Amino acid sequence: MPRLAGKNFVPARQTRRGRAQSKPIETVIRMTDKRWSKRWNESTLLVGLAGAVLLWSAFPPLNLWPLAWVAPVFWVWLVQREQLPGSRLYWTLYLVGLLHWLAVIHWVRLPHWSAYFGWLALSLYLGCYLPAFVGLSRLTVRALRVPIWLAVPSVWCALEWVRGYAFTGFALALIGHTQIPFLPFVQFADLVGACGVSWVMLMVSCGLASALPNPAGQRTWTPLVLSLVLVLAASVYGSLRLARFDTEASGETVKVALIQGCIDTTFDSDEDPNEAFGQYLNLSRQVVRQHPNIDLIVWPESMFTATLPWIDVVGSAQPPAGAEYSPEEFDRYLNEMTKATQYKAESVAQELGTSLLVGTACVQYRGARKHLFNSALWLDQSGQLQGRYDKMHPVMFGEYVPFGEMIPWLYSLTPMHKGLTAGQQPVAVELRGLILSPCICFENTVPQLLRSQVRQLDSEGHDPDVLVTITNDGWFWGSALLDVHLACGVFRAIELRRPMLIAANTGFSAWVDASGKVLDKGPRRDTGSVIVELPVEPLTKARGSSVYLQVGDLFSWLCVGLCMSALAVAGNSRWRRAMAEPGSAQSS
Repeated sequence: MPRLAGKNFVPARQTRRGRAQSKPIETVIRMTDKRWSKRWNESTLLVGLAGAVLLWSAFPPLNLWPLAWVAPVFWVWLVQREQLPGSRLYWTLYLVGLLHWLAVIHWVRLPHWSAYFGWLALSLYLGCYLPAFVGLSRLTVRALRVPIWLAVPSVWCALEWVRGYAFTGFALALIGHTQIPFLPFVQFADLVGACGVSWVMLMVSCGLASALPNPAGQRTWTPLVLSLVLVLAASVYGSLRLARFDTEASGETVKVALIQGCIDTTFDSDEDPNEAFGQYLNLSRQVVRQHPNIDLIVWPESMFTATLPWIDVVGSAQPPAGAEYSPEEFDRYLNEMTKATQYKAESVAQELGTSLLVGTACVQYRGARKHLFNSALWLDQSGQLQGRYDKMHPVMFGEYVPFGEMIPWLYSLTPMHKGLTAGQQPVAVELRGLILSPCICFENTVPQLLRSQVRQLDSEGHDPDVLVTITNDGWFWGSALLDVHLACGVFRAIELRRPMLIAANTGFSAWVDASGKVLDKGPRRDTGSVIVELPVEPLTKARGSSVYLQVGDLFSWLCVGLCMSALAVAGNSRWRRAMAEPGSAQSS
């Protein structure tokens, strides 16, 4: 029988010289750990995926928001390396980015089978941002000799800003949006916007990456200390801002009811279009019975349409080309439709005994042309139209197809028959001393749009006190989109320092105050209502208290300028040779 190794040894094995050799178990474990650590650290795929999974976990539906501070650490480690591991590393990072976005925005596929193509196309586009982030960060560090803790947050901020503008913009699911539960911290969005919040978070990630054992082998605590001091300063600022807005309603108030129905929406639905109208009318009846003295009832996007869109005739309307009826018959048809829609408005408003802000489709006839708008109607208690807002920022592939006006057959490839016409200007409506400004659907995810609307209305002498969003999120069947959309509304309230009221089909309807605090919200994928009491005097006094409203994305522009400078310097052949030399990355 062969001699057995002691309890601290593995069984003997033969060496090349034929002699038995034993190794302590501890040594084997150390070597295995070292080999696995080396293999893991040298895998761009594994390092990239680790960050992607953690960042996905920080977003809904898991909402593990503290992980958003940790997730970018793995990508910062790739920036720190002198040489990136593996071949085709940027294609690997693109694959990681693609998988991440497919998981984050999976709700894009829900409205219709054709939306799967939009889901894939949007994810293919968004996947570019991860390799761009790593590559541009390395470039900025090496070309401009900028410290990593300054270069990385600036590149991230610049890319988020670009994402909010490019191809009409996609400013949902910014990393800063995950920090809604950390409300004191995000208050400084009224200085630098949501992208600025992301900047500070990435600085913390850089600090963690530098302080923890990292592939670059250089550890320093300075970036982490600086970033934590910045977070503390932001939190102190936020606490002071929260104290300012944490006041009880006193004096005269305006009472608003946000009605939330539950109608799942699809492009090819065969449901009766009057069902949604009937559900919202019944819910409104219940509200006015239970809550007297309602000043305004708000219905979400398109819920007032039913089978009668609002008709708007501008000038002398003519039958469209190829029509089989005479101009007289066409005029008679338009008169009948106009009377029918006006009767519907008068009947609902007079029955409920309150003003209405409701979403509807609007068909406008101007000469021989027919335009389709997504509109919000402001109706007084008698049902008379006091104002109409037409959506200014239609959703690409959801409400229009690029070049569809020039190439109409493109719409035959989609479930849409025709694209929406974009509105041209914001609208202010006055309600017992308060001025409200409505927007529709995903418009409240576009910070530059709402900022420009508020500034334009202010220049016209109608500075809005309250922002109102009406949206139909029934397209997304109660998915994580509801949380993502609400986070955007919270940030718009903070950035512009105006309360945000949201009436959303299937949820989340919400009352968000000027500090971003959600005072009340409706259920997920269910019916309900949110009753809002807006104090008139405190709101009018708080207007215009936002630096972001005045200067906009100036901070993000500075970050973009830094990136452009890095690209310009790197275009020089001498600098390209210098960047190719190892050891040029800075970690502090």
